[in-house]
Amino acid sequence: MTPRAALLAAALLACAPPPPPPSPVLQDMTVSTGPKAPVPTDILPKTTTEAPATAPLTAPLAAPPTTPDPRLAETRSNDPRINAPYRARGAAPRWARRFERDGREVHDHRAEIVRALALRPGMAIADLGAGTGLFTVAFAEAVGPTGTVYAVDLIPAFLAHIRKKIARAGLTQVQLIQASDRSAELPPASVDLVFMSDVYHHLEYPQHVLASLRQALRPGGSLWVIDFQREPGRSPAWVLSHVRAGKAEVLRELALAGFELVAEPPLLRDNYVLQLRPRAG
Repeated sequence: MTPRAALLAAALLACAPPPPPPSPVLQDMTVSTGPKAPVPTDILPKTTTEAPATAPLTAPLAAPPTTPDPRLAETRSNDPRINAPYRARGAAPRWARRFERDGREVHDHRAEIVRALALRPGMAIADLGAGTGLFTVAFAEAVGPTGTVYAVDLIPAFLAHIRKKIARAGLTQVQLIQASDRSAELPPASVDLVFMSDVYHHLEYPQHVLASLRQALRPGGSLWVIDFQREPGRSPAWVLSHVRAGKAEVLRELALAGFELVAEPPLLRDNYVLQLRPRAG
């Protein structure tokens, strides 16, 4: 720059107005950025000290399979006509003559059957399908006045017949219970023993009834089942047509309901005798 240009620039600077002071608003204003947000750990770069993820050495244990309730498959009666003959007018006296007669195997061996049960005074026993009371009185005498016999039946006329029978005998330890086709209607944990004689093949919904019996049995209780031997080629024709299942099938159904075989006393020829108990677990 020439000396003359330098003098001209200095003169212009001297004549220019001073710059304005900074705004107090701008001087006091600050911008808050807040605390720094943490960086998510799952997107942080991995360091060389981090152990790589590994798969488990063994697969997790699968849940144990559960057995479906056998009652769920029992939606229809095995035979809705099986108990119809007992509902006819005046049926009780007629069936009493047929049930309680010489020549009927369970009638002729009833004393041996009662002894096999090993009943004791004070016990509670359910005579399921008591019918006209063939065993009811003998059971009441065996358990004594301190015991209880529940005479259970589906047919009201049979229960009325038993009521007259125990009144004549002066027995007060017998209680009458009206069953349904799906339940014995016994109170929970009420009996030490359940007895069925020529009754199982009359159960329209066996799994439902057996479930009610498990609930009614006390710890250590037992179930006794007497029913006809059903063997094609050996059993009479009326047994083959009237009794729906043989012993093997009955045992399978009892096992499905949670019962296990304890003994099979050889007391009879035309009927089998099964002593069972609820399976543990």
